[in-house]
Amino acid sequence: MICLRQYRLKVDVYRLLTKLKKHLGAKNFNKVIRELALKELGLSKEMFGVDGGKLSPPSQKEIG
Repeated sequence: MICLRQYRLKVDVYRLLTKLKKHLGAKNFNKVIRELALKELGLSKEMFGVDGGKLSPPSQKEIG
Protein backbone atom coordinates (compact mmCIF):
# COMPACT_ATOMS: atom_id res chain seq x y z
CA MET A 1 0.00 0.00 0.00
CA ILE A 2 1.21 3.49 -0.79
CA CYS A 3 0.75 6.15 1.82
CA LEU A 4 0.27 9.45 0.04
CA ARG A 5 -1.36 12.35 1.82
CA GLN A 6 -4.59 13.07 3.54
CA TYR A 7 -7.18 15.06 1.65
CA ARG A 8 -9.76 17.44 2.95
CA LEU A 9 -13.27 16.76 1.73
CA LYS A 10 -16.29 18.95 1.84
CA VAL A 11 -18.88 17.67 4.29
CA ASP A 12 -21.36 16.81 1.54
CA VAL A 13 -18.77 14.73 -0.35
CA TYR A 14 -17.84 12.89 2.84
CA ARG A 15 -21.50 12.11 3.50
CA LEU A 16 -21.96 10.82 -0.05
CA LEU A 17 -18.89 8.58 0.25
CA THR A 18 -20.10 7.31 3.63
CA LYS A 19 -23.53 6.43 2.19
CA LEU A 20 -21.94 4.73 -0.80
CA LYS A 21 -19.59 2.80 1.50
CA LYS A 22 -22.59 1.46 3.42
CA HIS A 23 -24.50 0.72 0.20
CA LEU A 24 -21.58 -1.23 -1.29
CA GLY A 25 -20.77 -2.99 1.98
CA ALA A 26 -17.22 -1.74 1.64
CA LYS A 27 -14.87 -1.92 4.62
CA ASN A 28 -13.07 1.33 3.83
CA PHE A 29 -13.06 4.35 1.55
CA ASN A 30 -10.27 2.87 -0.60
CA LYS A 31 -12.69 0.19 -1.77
CA VAL A 32 -15.39 2.77 -2.47
CA ILE A 33 -13.06 4.93 -4.54
CA ARG A 34 -11.70 1.87 -6.37
CA GLU A 35 -15.24 0.76 -7.28
CA LEU A 36 -16.08 4.26 -8.52
CA ALA A 37 -12.91 4.42 -10.63
CA LEU A 38 -13.41 0.98 -12.15
CA LYS A 39 -17.03 1.74 -12.97
CA GLU A 40 -16.20 5.13 -14.49
CA LEU A 41 -13.42 3.65 -16.63
CA GLY A 42 -15.54 0.67 -17.64
CA LEU A 43 -13.02 -1.80 -16.26
CA SER A 44 -13.62 -5.11 -14.53
CA LYS A 45 -12.21 -6.14 -11.15
CA GLU A 46 -11.01 -9.37 -12.76
CA MET A 47 -8.62 -7.39 -14.95
CA PHE A 48 -6.46 -6.77 -11.90
CA GLY A 49 -5.81 -10.36 -10.84
CA VAL A 50 -7.76 -13.22 -9.40
CA ASP A 51 -6.49 -12.79 -5.86
CA GLY A 52 -7.52 -9.16 -5.44
CA GLY A 53 -4.19 -8.49 -3.77
CA LYS A 54 -4.73 -11.14 -1.10
CA LEU A 55 -2.08 -13.66 -2.10
CA SER A 56 1.27 -13.63 -0.36
CA PRO A 57 4.65 -14.58 -1.85
CA PRO A 58 5.60 -18.28 -1.62
CA SER A 59 7.21 -19.39 1.61
CA GLN A 60 10.65 -21.01 1.78
CA LYS A 61 8.91 -24.35 2.38
CA GLU A 62 6.92 -23.96 -0.85
CA ILE A 63 10.00 -22.92 -2.82
CA GLY A 64 11.86 -26.02 -1.80
